[in-house]
Amino acid sequence: MTTALETCLHGVSPSIRAILERSLDGQEVGIDDGIALNEARGTDLHVLCLVADELRRQQVGDRVTYVVNRNINFTNVCIKNCKFCAFARTVRSEQGYFLPQEEVARRVRQASEMGATEVCLQAGLSPNLTGDSYVDLCRVVKEAAPGIHIHAFSPEEVKFGASLKRVSYAEYLAELKDAGLGTLPGTSAEILDDRLRKKISPTRITTSEWLDVITSAHRLGIRTTSTMMFGHVESVEDRMRHMDLLRRVQRDTGGFTEFVPLSFVHEEAPLFATSDVSGVRPGPTGDDVLRLYAIARLVLGRDIPNLQASWVKEGLRTSQLLLSCGVNDLGGHYRCVLEIGDRDLGHAGACLPPHDHLVVEVQAHLPDVPSVGNGDGDGPLTISHRVIGREQYLDSRLSGRVVDDDHVLTQVPPHSVQGYRPDFAPLNDRSRRDPDRPWRPFASFE
Repeated sequence: MTTALETCLHGVSPSIRAILERSLDGQEVGIDDGIALNEARGTDLHVLCLVADELRRQQVGDRVTYVVNRNINFTNVCIKNCKFCAFARTVRSEQGYFLPQEEVARRVRQASEMGATEVCLQAGLSPNLTGDSYVDLCRVVKEAAPGIHIHAFSPEEVKFGASLKRVSYAEYLAELKDAGLGTLPGTSAEILDDRLRKKISPTRITTSEWLDVITSAHRLGIRTTSTMMFGHVESVEDRMRHMDLLRRVQRDTGGFTEFVPLSFVHEEAPLFATSDVSGVRPGPTGDDVLRLYAIARLVLGRDIPNLQASWVKEGLRTSQLLLSCGVNDLGGHYRCVLEIGDRDLGHAGACLPPHDHLVVEVQAHLPDVPSVGNGDGDGPLTISHRVIGREQYLDSRLSGRVVDDDHVLTQVPPHSVQGYRPDFAPLNDRSRRDPDRPWRPFASFE
């Protein structure tokens, strides 16, 4: 522990200080401890973030990693009716779309040509899909760009595909892996408590089913992310129990690559727009986001070292701040065109996330930081990635510059993407917009 941190701890509430000191000594932070840390405010919150940052330094060092990738959401048609989702459309909706395989292949080739090393495939559960659709998509991707890493299909999609094909999760995952699947997004988790899930997504995959898919993938050598959606109707205890469950899974399988907290985006979400469920919050507050990420580092850092901030949901400025609250990873750097519904916007040098000029996102498919394997043999499964120094990243963020492929800091024009509107900050919306309304980038997923 640094002298400066010791000095800061003296100003913290005794109950909070005791937990922070135990965590610095390498002791486990339990559910009750996590609940207590959620009371941190003011100085207590600042020191909580300092402790999380110190543990981040001890557990993964000072480097920031990232991957160049592209999300391809191949359909927004979905048979589910999740109350938190503003992305899905019904079969009869005029806004529904389904990308043909030729278009998926074109986007994969384009991404690869522009330097992407990964594509992420996730979409709605369309009735047009068959048991072979996801397998065929993997083959299409690999044919278009044989060297690209496929990070695809939530546990909900795996369940859907397996049920259509009438095979077990393990059998279906094995077929996906043979077709080229590399890693699996641990999304569709929300809060892993069926009591709460029945409120926000009654037709969604159950907790036990989610765990079955995830552990089946891990046993097959398919590593996954882990996620949690927060800031809606869940309690602090729900959050801590969710993290504890993920920690127990990790100790059993070791298959999680990172933990990704996902803020609830309330705009246009039926859960918030209607009064069907009481007590729905409009997403977490700023302090709540900082607190949650810092607690996640304390609770999960020893078992899941990589903590990823979703800049698509939190915004780039908050994500920069989170790098000092335990985060070491920011997901994928979209060095490719933005997807606006079924349209593309061109790029000029680098793709800009809306309302900011800076383009660095970090990927944590790094099971053992700082060791890096290539997925061969028994070594850790990783993807092509780039690493920059933590301070270099912070400096580039502060100065409005972007780190390019050779780690050279270059200035990016603020209007280098056609249609970019700096006065409009729509980063948190995942919905497909009406043609006559201001566009919002279709570039994220839950």
